[in-house]
Amino acid sequence: MRNLPLFLQPLLEITGQFDRYITGRLWLKVLIALFLGVLLGIALGPDLRWVSAESVKLITAWLALPGQLFLAIIQMIVVPLVLASVVRGLAANNNPTALKKNGLIAIIFIFLSTAIAAALGIVLALYIEPGNYINASNLINSEVAPLTSKAAAGFPSLSELPRKVSALIPTNPLASMASGEMLQVILFAAVLGAALLSIPAQLYLNC
Repeated sequence: MRNLPLFLQPLLEITGQFDRYITGRLWLKVLIALFLGVLLGIALGPDLRWVSAESVKLITAWLALPGQLFLAIIQMIVVPLVLASVVRGLAANNNPTALKKNGLIAIIFIFLSTAIAAALGIVLALYIEPGNYINASNLINSEVAPLTSKAAAGFPSLSELPRKVSALIPTNPLASMASGEMLQVILFAAVLGAALLSIPAQLYLNC
């Protein structure tokens, strides 16, 4: 600080105090980054016209690069992380009775939470009626008309339910991992962990 000009020393002190204040507060860093992102978006936006369109395109492309790399890294490790966590958690359990009990509780919780979420979504959609606020004629596009012309499929019939349930079991676990089908990956990891748990401990000692 002594080698800096006098007019820069107060700025350096403020910077140090600010850095100490946000240290360990991730939520505050996220809020500050969001606020700065909004300000930068407004500054680069077409309303102010401070920067040309070509420059904005170049700047935003490079600004988006760190976020895209971060998301790509997360997507890269999420499947191995889920697979290893589920298999390790099941295989490390030495009490099959407790495992069955916890599995039953987890299945009941999943079904209840899914049913509550579906019921809440249906009730809110019927109450708000979001389609009434949209003019369907403005959404017509000749390029996407073949895609939107198909009627949305409703709840499968009772005759289709067995096929839907059997489709949850991955016939090719590697393909499910490559395509990011997390439900199939979790089911495969659960089966693999249960299979490892069923192997007697004596076999591990003989290996």
